[in-house]
Amino acid sequence: MLKNNDTMLLNKMIEIRRIIHQFPEIGFEEFKTSELVANILSELGFEVYTGLGKTGVVGLLRGKSKGATIALRSDMDALPINENTGVPYASRISNIMHACGHDGHIAIVLGAAMMLCEKKQDLCGNVKFIFQPGEETAKGALAMLEDGVLENPNVDAMIGIHLWPELNVGEVGIQYGPCMAASDNFWVTILGKSTHGAMPHKGADAIVAAAYVICSLQQIISRQIDPSEPVVLTIGTINGGYRRNIVAEKVEFVGTVRTINPYLGNEMHKKVENTIKYVTEGMNCTYTLDYIPFQPVAINDHNLTKFCEEVLLSLANTIKIIKLEKVPLTGEDFAYYAEKIPSTFLKIGCSNQAKGLTEPLHSSKFNFDEYSLLVGAKAIAQIAEKYLEKKHSA
Repeated sequence: MLKNNDTMLLNKMIEIRRIIHQFPEIGFEEFKTSELVANILSELGFEVYTGLGKTGVVGLLRGKSKGATIALRSDMDALPINENTGVPYASRISNIMHACGHDGHIAIVLGAAMMLCEKKQDLCGNVKFIFQPGEETAKGALAMLEDGVLENPNVDAMIGIHLWPELNVGEVGIQYGPCMAASDNFWVTILGKSTHGAMPHKGADAIVAAAYVICSLQQIISRQIDPSEPVVLTIGTINGGYRRNIVAEKVEFVGTVRTINPYLGNEMHKKVENTIKYVTEGMNCTYTLDYIPFQPVAINDHNLTKFCEEVLLSLANTIKIIKLEKVPLTGEDFAYYAEKIPSTFLKIGCSNQAKGLTEPLHSSKFNFDEYSLLVGAKAIAQIAEKYLEKKHSA
């Protein structure tokens, strides 16, 4: 049974989450969201900084004395998806939806801010509450870093969170080492020669060439990569051709590569290029390839992760720790923070099969058990408080 304070906090977080959920905003356009966040932080009496990374917000809680600074990070952007949940608080904005739980992340970090605000006089150091734009673009964290989000005061450690439907509500996943994959994107154009569909021998069919290229790219994974290595290559879109009886002279397709091993990430670029080159040459076509690293592997700091695990054990009556081993091949621009300072990314369980809340992230039907908001807020607030205590006594 929840205590009165827990009930009040959970209800407040649910209210915040549902407001944000109804009015989602895509990356770098989170103007109303950031305004709401800034207002709540101001009401708590924090130092508030806006406009970082264009629409990012930072709230700074200074404790009773100087000390270390720990940051708690949330993303704020939604996705270009039309919601199909049917809940009363569904998105009111056509073709935009919080399908990745960022509305919940905002509520969790604000909930932690409310909890820590009550302990301000006991904190020896500072807590930065970071709300960044554009995580789905993989540019939000970089924009915040460029605007000095880790400075004034300098951040010593950072905790990130993500609602995780692969875990049940009440569970918190921790992972040592890599926790999210590197992702690269590529754009390919196959160029052939147009001719009448009844005389294919007089042209070079870009559609057939593209078909062979796409199949051959999949064989990189099955025949050129160690089967024990996690790697995915996906083609997401393909466009080409003009008419049923014209041999297409151009086909364009777009894909992504996900890896955990940095060496393999570099090798995949070469393998993709070579495959496209040899297939198109054999079919009298040419090609262009733009292969762009999107974001690096997110790697949890070992010592900070161990500390988080120890702290969460003290909350064993309300939180079940799940040690994760498999690294998902989804990406996270939290990786850019982890390259700069010791960081740990926690996965907050949010599924509840009894309530039918089991849809995956990025689904038009994604929704989660809102009790996970309280679980996440308690977890990161406790970690922040204990981290500052440890640094002060060291």
